[in-house]
Formats: sequence, structure tokens, C-alpha cells
Amino acid sequence: MLFRILRVGPVLLLISSTILLGFSEERGKIALSSALLLEGRFGKPGKPFDTPDEAQEFYRLKRAPVGQQAIPVERYIAADDQMKLMSLYSSATNSFAPTLGSWTPLGPGNIGGRTRALVIDRLNTAVMYAGGVAGGIWKSTNGGASWNPKGDLLPNLAVCSLAMDPTNSSVLYAGTGEGFFNFDAVRGAGIMKSTDAGETWSQLNGPNRDKFYYINDIVIAPSGHVYAAARSGVWRSTNGGGRLD
Repeated sequence: MLFRILRVGPVLLLISSTILLGFSEERGKIALSSALLLEGRFGKPGKPFDTPDEAQEFYRLKRAPVGQQAIPVERYIAADDQMKLMSLYSSATNSFAPTLGSWTPLGPGNIGGRTRALVIDRLNTAVMYAGGVAGGIWKSTNGGASWNPKGDLLPNLAVCSLAMDPTNSSVLYAGTGEGFFNFDAVRGAGIMKSTDAGETWSQLNGPNRDKFYYINDIVIAPSGHVYAAARSGVWRSTNGGGRLD
């Protein structure tokens, strides 16, 4: 009697084949083939169940206009601007209202994300701003003890870089989009600017918005020139972000 030991994943199989009879060799071949078949099916990792690349492509096909490869994020910005002009309607009073009730956050508030940027007011170090990849812009006025969201209605919340004007701390720039080639990178929508310490924001970039999907860093020189490092290269503005070249 001859015994053969085969490994099938974490399991060891003990296979016997009689070599004294004329048909025993064929039986051994059948047993060996069965064991190898089991090893091929269960001993090696199979094809992943999910296909994230195909899912992302399906997402793009559903939203991109016919004949275009990229989703035109500027249409989200136009829709947001149009929404601001619409009348507010209160379902509580069944009537139009100049303002609606405020929201109260219910949490959770102890879950962090990818915070890519942090700037501190050099004249008042208790004031600081943080940029989150999926959380937008947050501001603290008590040295980080508590934070409040600023710009929750921005057309893009994937904030990857922040910069504060060294001559005017009320002027801030926020770059959107992760350009670090990580697998879960979020695409941005250019550069946002605030002139009132983060209370309101406006979009910059001009017509070439596809060049500003990923802004990794922003630097403001003492001269007031603004420099932005994007995947498409380094851009400069000499008029406060009005034009980037």
C-alpha cells in the first residue's frame, strides 16, 4: 500500500493507492486528479467578487454627457448658484419663507478623516482652519478645542490644501482634489477663495477648470502672488487668483 499526502489549502489529504493489482495505478491517477482539482478550486485565491474599476466607469458613464470622457463639475457649481436664487419653502408652515430653521448636528463627532491641510492665524493663534478630504473646511476660534464647518455648501468638499494671505488673515485659499495617486483619491473642482475669514467662498480658475482637478499645495508670497501646485503643473496668479497662468 502506497500513501500520498497532498496539501489542499490548510487541509492535508492522505491518499492511498494499491500497487499490487492491475487496476490500482488507474485508481491512483483518479485520486490524484481529484485532489489536484480540489487544490485548484480551494487552495488558491479566486477572482475578487467586486470590481471597483468597473463600478467607477459605470458611475462616469451615467453622469458624463454624450461624447465626453470627464464629468463637467462646473455644472454642479452652476446648479449650486441657481439653487441660491430659488425661493425657500417651509414644509412646516406650507409656505415660502425668507429663511429656514437651522440644523443641529447629532454626531458622531469622534470620527476623523484625512485632514490634509492646516493653517493658523499668526496674529491670533487661537484661530485655525483645517481642510478635510471628504469634510470640507473647518474653523476653530479657541485653539482647536471646538470646530465649526465653513462652506458646507461648496461645490466640492475634497479640500486638500489651504493658504492664508500673510498680509490679511481674512483672505484664504482652498485647493480641492487629492493629487497623490492614492486609490481612494477624490477629484476636486479647483481653487476656492474667501475674503471674510471663511464665511463665504467663491471659485477661481477661469475657463481651464479641467487643469485644476487636483490642487496639492497653495503658497501666497509676500508680494501677494498666489502659486498653486496641481497635477497639471505649477500655476501663478498676480491678481489675487483672478487669473492663473
